[in-house]
Amino acid sequence: MKWFLRIVLAAFCVIPTIFLVIGFSMVFSQASQINTFVPVDAVVLSTEVKVRRGDDSTTYTPIVKYRYAVAGKEYEGDDVYPLSISAGKGWAYETIEKFSEGQTVTAYHDPGDPHEAFLIPEYSYFPYIFTQFPMLFLMVAAMVWIFASRGGRKVTPPERSEVGGYRLQPVMSLKSRRRMVFLLAIFWYGMGAFSAGHYLLSASKYETIAYIFVPIYLAFGLIPAGVWVHSLRLSWVVEEPLVMTGKNEYRLGGEVAALVVLPIKSTVTINELTITLKCDQSTRTKSGSKTSYSTNTCYEQTASVADAQQAHAGERVSGSHTFEIPASESATKSKGYPMYDWYLEAHLDIADRPDYKGKFPIEVLG
Repeated sequence: MKWFLRIVLAAFCVIPTIFLVIGFSMVFSQASQINTFVPVDAVVLSTEVKVRRGDDSTTYTPIVKYRYAVAGKEYEGDDVYPLSISAGKGWAYETIEKFSEGQTVTAYHDPGDPHEAFLIPEYSYFPYIFTQFPMLFLMVAAMVWIFASRGGRKVTPPERSEVGGYRLQPVMSLKSRRRMVFLLAIFWYGMGAFSAGHYLLSASKYETIAYIFVPIYLAFGLIPAGVWVHSLRLSWVVEEPLVMTGKNEYRLGGEVAALVVLPIKSTVTINELTITLKCDQSTRTKSGSKTSYSTNTCYEQTASVADAQQAHAGERVSGSHTFEIPASESATKSKGYPMYDWYLEAHLDIADRPDYKGKFPIEVLG
């Protein structure tokens, strides 16, 4: 995989993980305060809404100052909720309207440190958002890792087959891809159940944002779940394909004799089996202080090697074609820019079922 893609994926993992840690620390802090702080009578001294104006938005924080006594010693506090939260104007003013100067209310203080206290023992959904929103970035990173072309890496040499020829290794096997998207779906819903479930079981009343955010989170989880179902349906139709070449060394101006064999597991109608020889070019462009990367197909030749037919369980759909590698093209290059990645691609078009498409990298020498 190209080094810059690794950096992007690392950023998509490290930064969201930091937010996850912050989110869960806020969740546990909020729960700990609500469950362990003890009640005490308090008198409201004043109320106000603190306004913070930024370049793009304005936030409002409800402030209620109150006095309370613990073990004969007086303390003052101004936290309304276990966590200091800033939000919309309406919410902030609605909060302070519950209190008036001179009013006797119940406050909750830390038995180990009476200086720490709050007034309303209600769970906020805000820290739970910190545990769920970063998951979207982690899912994007995982999906890119699973489905990216993974160009720019060293090609695994083909292995000598017992039946003759050389077997190519896929970028990712069907089994590995199915297992990874399954684990991604489990991780997604597991984290969601852990965080949202804690809120739904602990909160005495639910905030409006929870009714909005929880369904959205569940909906995004359908992406890896749907991909897993797609992969599972494909596994009911075909087994891991066999892609072979006549030799283990490929050069510009030479030939690649490719054979594709796909074992069939159930009766299906095959529309077409194609083999494609491709070369992707990855470039880096600098413009001032900005650097951009792009990948495009610089060479492509496709051959149809099997036409419409019905295949039954236990049979094999196969086809072969000999490609000529143009001498005018560039050899494989995995370091420095531009990079060139050659590979064979097998595509089985199956009627009313998921199609199979797999990439098998090869190294083309100059």
